[in-house]
Amino acid sequence: MVDSATISPEINIDSTIQQKPSDKNSADAEAESIDKYADAKPIPFLSLFRHGTTQDKLIIYTGIIVQATVGLSFCMMNLVFGEVIDDLSSPASSSILSVTKPTIIIMAILAAAFAVVAFIGMSFIPFGAARITNRVRNAYVRAVLAQDMEFFDESKPGEIVAALAEYTMDFEEGLSIKLGEGLQAV
Repeated sequence: MVDSATISPEINIDSTIQQKPSDKNSADAEAESIDKYADAKPIPFLSLFRHGTTQDKLIIYTGIIVQATVGLSFCMMNLVFGEVIDDLSSPASSSILSVTKPTIIIMAILAAAFAVVAFIGMSFIPFGAARITNRVRNAYVRAVLAQDMEFFDESKPGEIVAALAEYTMDFEEGLSIKLGEGLQAV
């Protein structure tokens, strides 16, 4: 039995191309386009990486770890900001700048470090996701080209290419941007 999430020549990919009957009105067509993934079966998270090489997975996992660190940075900044508030509220005979300067320097160093770490994290994940998405596109094209001629006769012009572009863009967006943002929020 073939895994339903695997794109291979043995699988009939008619279900991946949306057939829009002409007898539906525009409201029905709009509702159908909103729920285009309503009947999609969920797959395990790690199976998203099955088309990636070891290098792709290493790039993404590095980005995941870095993005989790970026999420922790917000907690650290809150602690340092609390120290700044404590310094401002403490009665000191010297100027406020001399009291808060060491804490402000720590905050500036942390901000610079977090900016570099966030750039690395938000670069690694999309880079790895783009590499994996290219492999998924290649597998999809191989699966499409392995279909019988009848498959191409029944589909509308440009429908296969549109489905390829749409589904792989959704895949890449979910694997890169949404994953990175989700890890920051944790």
